[in-house]
Amino acid sequence: MPPAGLMWTAAGMVEALVSIHAAGLVHRDVKPSNVLLPDDGPRLIDFGISQAADVTRTGAALGTIAFAAPEQARGEPTTTASDIFSLGATLFHLATGRSPYRDMGSGTAMEQLVRAAEGDLELSALPGELDELIRPALSLDPAARPTTQELLSLIAPALAERPRASGASDWLPAGWSEAIESHRRRRIEEADAARRRIDPEAATERTPPHSATRNLPPFPPAPPHSFTSGGRRRRGPVGLWIAAAAVAVSLIGGGLAVRLLTGDDGGGGDKSPEPVRQDLRFTLVEQSNEGECADELPPPTFQLADPRTCYQVSTRTADRMSVTQLEEVEAALDSNVGGWVIRMTFRDEDAQRFAELSGRAAERSAPQNQLAVVLGDRLVSAPSIAQRIDGGAVEISGNFTSEEAKSLARELGARD
Repeated sequence: MPPAGLMWTAAGMVEALVSIHAAGLVHRDVKPSNVLLPDDGPRLIDFGISQAADVTRTGAALGTIAFAAPEQARGEPTTTASDIFSLGATLFHLATGRSPYRDMGSGTAMEQLVRAAEGDLELSALPGELDELIRPALSLDPAARPTTQELLSLIAPALAERPRASGASDWLPAGWSEAIESHRRRRIEEADAARRRIDPEAATERTPPHSATRNLPPFPPAPPHSFTSGGRRRRGPVGLWIAAAAVAVSLIGGGLAVRLLTGDDGGGGDKSPEPVRQDLRFTLVEQSNEGECADELPPPTFQLADPRTCYQVSTRTADRMSVTQLEEVEAALDSNVGGWVIRMTFRDEDAQRFAELSGRAAERSAPQNQLAVVLGDRLVSAPSIAQRIDGGAVEISGNFTSEEAKSLARELGARD
């Protein structure tokens, strides 16, 4: 959107926030899709998660992460200043076509939440003539953000330059106005069609029969497991343990969680497994509570089913790592444990990062000496770390049969 049209849009949004905040409310989800642009002026809509400012919930990252203030992403109290940040993020998007956060939209939901919580902004694309309006609104310090009245004073001169311009057709490029009108007509037609379908006198049609259902096989019993330092590059004593029930659900339960890691489409055949994606992550734990995740722990949080525990993980970059691809995966019969094990070896760079991360965990007291192991957006386990784990290899052991161990190894990237 060109600067003139953006100023007109900003004026309407700021005026809306003046009214919202005067009523003692915080909108909490200001974003492009919640701004309508009818000809008579912008409208800010969707108050589904707005609340009175004095009872705003803490411990919940509400809103849309790409446009949420850092304090909102961290689950801290949201205030009128949080709406100002989201306003600035929306205007930045209108000016540049993207969120002000670095690489927002790439990576997992967890990684994007962390970028927002850390305030990882990238504002180099902002046009110079809009810098004075938008950049202060994106301050990481809520107290440093401008008020709505200060924003109106910045916008007023631009509007005064065109005193006879009023509606969207005066301020927005022709393509924008045509698209808005086309969208309005289509929505009216869709609404009319919907009303005709649900009219009591409307003609009815026969619903096609559902496909036949089938009984699913029972879930196999989960053997006890442990996750230890080891494999071909074993150095020193055991350094990492994972409780039996914690890994059983995602590792022995078949392919679902593992496919999040490997990208296996389940097609079978002789197709070689795809490389491991950036879906396997290790993150230091900050706090943990027994029971369901609730407002007591700020996000990002993960739920472990058995024992039922909620874990809040660190948002600091130094406290987490992603594994892009494993160097080696194999199933082997290990006489030391008296059964089959899965050995995973990190690549050199990941091995060093894992050693450093496990060392940091070992230096902390419980529960901060735990390391959350995440596949996709799901917590696999949160083992306690006794000591730094060098050597780049970890070993999953348990009561595996030969076929179970080999199948799991293949799904993690091993080749027959």
